[in-house]
Amino acid sequence: QQKSYIYLMRIRNFLLAITCLLCLITKAQTKELVVKTDSLPYYLKNNWKYITTDNVSYSSIKFNDSNWKTIIPSLRTDQLNDKIFKGFAWFRLHVFIPPALINKSLVLDFWHLGASEIFIDGQQIASYGKVSIDGSNEERFDPTGVVIPVIFRDSSHHILAVRYSHHKFKQYEKWDDFRAGFRIELDI
Repeated sequence: QQKSYIYLMRIRNFLLAITCLLCLITKAQTKELVVKTDSLPYYLKNNWKYITTDNVSYSSIKFNDSNWKTIIPSLRTDQLNDKIFKGFAWFRLHVFIPPALINKSLVLDFWHLGASEIFIDGQQIASYGKVSIDGSNEERFDPTGVVIPVIFRDSSHHILAVRYSHHKFKQYEKWDDFRAGFRIELDI
């Protein structure tokens, strides 16, 4: 009976170790941006995941983006090539909203020279211009000065997703605009 108990304890400890390891691997694959209450406006630039294919399910909070590449969404043109960005991409950010900001009136301040559709937890909250996969129907719009009101009502983990296109960014580069992507801030 003593041997059975020791055997069961070893199995339990082994299973606990495997569970902890899987949690660490999952956490390492999905980095959350932790918004600090005392640092608003907060520039949301790190830990964005992106992919250059198109699928509406990419906006879903349940979608697994762990195999997507990570990038800063401003997309500096001196760091781009056609493998990184040809003019269209989906971007996703895992955001941790602290309890002090739940149910508070916040805004997203968005800047770009392309076209975008913005989603929070799978729900589209804004659209600027007309996004196009191949550029043929793209209608660019600069939303500078227009803010998107948001209220995070529950949970502390949220997904901010952006479906984005800017097929003429190489032409804009000629006029000293060296960003093909977007910039976004969270503010009060």
